Amino acid sequence: MSLDNLLDHINKNALKKAKEIEAQTQKEAEGIVEEAKKEATRDKKKRLEEAKKRAVDSKEAQLAKARLEAKNLVLIGKRQYLEKAFDLALNKLNKEKGKAYTSLIINLLVSNSVGNEEVLMTDSQAPIIVEQANSRLAKEGRPAELKPSKEKIESPGFILVDERGSKTDFTFESIVDFYKDKLEKEVHSILVGDLDGAK
Repeated sequence: MSLDNLLDHINKNALKKAKEIEAQTQKEAEGIVEEAKKEATRDKKKRLEEAKKRAVDSKEAQLAKARLEAKNLVLIGKRQYLEKAFDLALNKLNKEKGKAYTSLIINLLVSNSVGNEEVLMTDSQAPIIVEQANSRLAKEGRPAELKPSKEKIESPGFILVDERGSKTDFTFESIVDFYKDKLEKEVHSILVGDLDGAK
């Protein structure tokens, strides 16, 4: 083989090898580009799904907030309604006179006293009411030593003072406040239960 033929042969082999390397590189580059496109598509889908999830979460949070605000408005309305009902009950109790008032006070005294307390009341009928309450206590076999106090109170109802000087308030206002507080606690526990169930 002559030198020219040898050089020609080397050139052809080099060109062939260069074309193979170029084709391989082109193929690898296309593969990298294709993989990059797939990765970009996956990343785009992932970001789109995350954005959709954030939108759904935000919508659910807004709905939950709206439901809570609606419940709060309903609660405020009910609370105002109950407040009016308790005010009416207190006004009715405060207007009680005569036998109905006396009977109510005697029933409360008998139900709530030990039988040996001092009784503070608003009116001059205290001795008569206390005497009738003692009579009922005696019939029930309980101590019947209630004593009317010379000290007067301003609110209808009464206050019991035990041997140690501890006072238990049974004025109508205190009784209504007691039931208001009790109802508030029940409403709160119902609401907390509703909120826990909504989570």
